[in-house]
Amino acid sequence: MSVIEVLKMIVGLATIATGTLALARPQSISRFTGLVAPGPRGVGEIRAWMGALLVGLGAAVVILRDPAAYRTLGIAYLTVAVTRAATMAADRTMTVSTLLVISAEAVSGVLLVL
Repeated sequence: MSVIEVLKMIVGLATIATGTLALARPQSISRFTGLVAPGPRGVGEIRAWMGALLVGLGAAVVILRDPAAYRTLGIAYLTVAVTRAATMAADRTMTVSTLLVISAEAVSGVLLVL
């Protein structure tokens, strides 16, 4: 397995870990992102969209080890990074932590698309 392949697996595993955290402890995701879930339905949405979806995408990378799976997750990360950067710039809410998250998403996306 090449170094790039190992890095792609690490991104897949980190994606699974992030999703698992959102599933198990949605309130921790709320604190990190600023999203507030005022009731059970909102908590369920965090678990589904920020939890299960990330677990599934990360698992696809780790299990399939297929270029199409890598690219799919990479495109998702790049789309999130561009959207986050554009909205944070438009809303004038850019912070150091946001820049770090955008950088991590962009680097992960580029790595997975290669």
